[in-house]
Amino acid sequence: MFYYTSIQKDINVFPYELDQDLTSIIKTKLRNEEGKIYGANGYIVSVLQFSVDSYGRIDSDSGQTIYNVNFKAITLRLEKNEVVLGKPYIINEHGFFCSVGPIIVFTSKHMMPTWDYDSSQNIWIRDSEIVSINENVKLKILASRINANEITATATI
Repeated sequence: MFYYTSIQKDINVFPYELDQDLTSIIKTKLRNEEGKIYGANGYIVSVLQFSVDSYGRIDSDSGQTIYNVNFKAITLRLEKNEVVLGKPYIINEHGFFCSVGPIIVFTSKHMMPTWDYDSSQNIWIRDSEIVSINENVKLKILASRINANEITATATI
């Protein structure tokens, strides 16, 4: 779920920013990476530390200075067979969508054959267990996919 990850990124610094402290400029630009999805690493929760590995090179087209930066971050991604808690926010006769932090997880009615949908209350029910909106539900991740701007997964109960 949460991972301590090393990531490498090029940071562009505009010429007018170079009169300030370079460390604080890079730190601010890395803070802007929090809340974004960074490839197979997943969703960046927090940037913890960084180091600049180059003197910087000047881009001849834009005039920006490009610094190669290595940083350590806490990232979030879901793995197959992982058990997580989610909050359903859409429930219908086909299944339900949950949010696990910023990740969207869908559970199909085919993944819960012993459950019944009650359309009058808009809930899924089995014996004394109920899946309703904004109530935590335990999910087992079947598969996840990382796109450019979102992470989605499918799960079973």
